Amino acid sequence: MKAWRVSLPALVAASLVLPLAGCGDTPHQAVVHVGDTAITGEQLRAGIEQIRADRRRKGEGEEFPDPGTVGYKRVQDSVLALLVFHAELEHAAGRLGVTVDDGEVDRLIDAGGGAPGEGEGGSLGKEAQEFARESVRAQLLYQGIYQRVTRNAQDRRLAMSRFVARMRDSARVRYEPGYAPGS
Repeated sequence: MKAWRVSLPALVAASLVLPLAGCGDTPHQAVVHVGDTAITGEQLRAGIEQIRADRRRKGEGEEFPDPGTVGYKRVQDSVLALLVFHAELEHAAGRLGVTVDDGEVDRLIDAGGGAPGEGEGGSLGKEAQEFARESVRAQLLYQGIYQRVTRNAQDRRLAMSRFVARMRDSARVRYEPGYAPGS
């Protein structure tokens, strides 16, 4: 299982075009806040680069959308939705006492053939590799939360679905101007 290929259903519709270059001047500036967790423009770019590299690796014939296009905004919105979900999982895991050891993340990445972009001519930057590591971490957190939440449940899928809905409803998510879905 390649944890870094976890997909999250598209949660947001395409909106106004916002070139990613617009956040290039301040990569460490937050574009979204989830509670006390800031998601930066650098993390967003790393996620987009990870998707671009994954598409290249898979040999998909379609061109990756150019910055400033509606297609690029869709990718950006999907990556932001995933990053927000990761932050929500971190918060929920903290409340439930679920932890993930960095060694466990390393073992999973090593078992999958290394972090995306490593080996076979991989050229992902450090930030994109960190995005991949955080995706593995989020999957492990999800699994730990699942075990905790569904421990005594008759219908595990329903119990987890309800938990995730409550988690998402209670999350304090604040987008910076130009980054909110539908903006």
